[in-house]
Amino acid sequence: MLEKIKGFLWLLTKVKGVEPASTYCVKPEVLQQFVKFMMKNQGIKAITCSRYVSPLISACKVPLLCSQDEQKEESLEKIRSIQRQLERLSRREKIDSGSLNLQAEKVVYSESLELWREFKWKD
Repeated sequence: MLEKIKGFLWLLTKVKGVEPASTYCVKPEVLQQFVKFMMKNQGIKAITCSRYVSPLISACKVPLLCSQDEQKEESLEKIRSIQRQLERLSRREKIDSGSLNLQAEKVVYSESLELWREFKWKD
């Protein structure tokens, strides 16, 4: 969890050139820039970026508990929607890659037997 937060703070310091603070965890725009940077420049997949967002959501809760502001709660919901989008993208990528990598080794005997019975019944 700390490594993932350190990665986000590294982006703030080295790439954005700002002093890192927990208030940046609440800003969805900054998080979107972080995700784009990680996916394009670092070659990290969507599911891994989604795993980077989880600790940042936890880090957001601390400033939110200190000051209950509707705008901050709304931004937390936007951050959660970013995470959901990343997970959907990951599932779509997994389905797409699965359809390209068909392997006969993973065929279950019972499924193949059922298919042969269906062919027999069609005749």
